[in-house]
Amino acid sequence: MFYGGGNEIIAYFLGIIGNAFIPFIAMLLVYAISIGGGRDILKVRLNEKVYLNDECLINVFTPKYKRLIDADVVEYKIEFPDIHEMVWNADLHRLEINADFQYKMTHRFKEEKIQEKKNETVILYEYFDSMQQLMNHL
Repeated sequence: MFYGGGNEIIAYFLGIIGNAFIPFIAMLLVYAISIGGGRDILKVRLNEKVYLNDECLINVFTPKYKRLIDADVVEYKIEFPDIHEMVWNADLHRLEINADFQYKMTHRFKEEKIQEKKNETVILYEYFDSMQQLMNHL
């Protein structure tokens, strides 16, 4: 079967190993693309609610994928004076709010984490029944 000696055997085994890595490399590429520009689908929000009062907007949800956000409940609290810019992204059907805000992650078995974020973007997607009412209020 092998007439060329040891070099042919080494080449044969390297070929087998190289072909075995092709599916692994493909999976890594798909994962890299998913967390790159198209990661919004991985940030699916369950039980999402948006609350408005005279001082602030509060967005509360349960993240679907715990690998990206390790929390049972996530809360964004945005004071209206801290909003720098709001942009309606018609292509992606979402409101992008650039602001200073409070980011709170609650986990059943861990201590609650509260962070103050400066000049970052919070995204609200257009699947709320009252999205137009929210836009009018803001």
